Formats: sequence, C-alpha cells, structure tokens
Amino acid sequence: MRFRAFIGVYDFEQAEGNDIVVDLEISDPAIRSMSDNLRQTIDYALAYQAVAAVMQNRYQLLETAATDIILNLRKSGMQDADCTVRIAKINPPLDGPVDRVIIELTNAEV
Repeated sequence: MRFRAFIGVYDFEQAEGNDIVVDLEISDPAIRSMSDNLRQTIDYALAYQAVAAVMQNRYQLLETAATDIILNLRKSGMQDADCTVRIAKINPPLDGPVDRVIIELTNAEV
C-alpha cells in the first residue's frame, strides 16, 4: 500500500509529507477457508481501510504508526489474526543516499 503521509520529526516532513509504503502480512485460520465465500476469509478491502485510516494521522515515528495500524486492524475484526506490519519511508531525509528505512512490528509486540 502506498501513501503520502505526514510522518517525521522535521518540520518540512510534517508540512510536505513523505512517501510511505506499508506491507501487511496476515496469518489467520480463516484464510484456509475451503469455500469461495468472502465472509469466511480475510476481506482485503477492510484491511486496506484500517491501514488508510491510520495513515491520515500525523506521527513523528514510523514505530507509532505501525503500532496504530495493528491496533486499528484489531478493531476492524482481525483481533485473532497474526499480523506483521512493515512500514517504510521512501528516500528519508538523512545525511546520505538512502532508498528507504523500514520498521517491522508484529501484533505480539503490541
């Protein structure tokens, strides 16, 4: 998932935003559904909406955004799923050329 989000400690990051990529890995017994019924598995649209809602907020740290994504996924009905969130800031403003920085967090850590 790709977003323009306001995550960072610098004033210009809060004013202009950054390009952010969120990868979401979900493991849940419901995924092994033997039927072809969306109600018996994970609804990817709901997962996207849960992530997108969090990405509208302003944060200083990727870690805080990742935590809020997991909490919002739980609220959206995935409380029993094992989730891993990888959130990356593309071209972060560091002292040299860096393609991205990535934070990874699992729901067991939240």
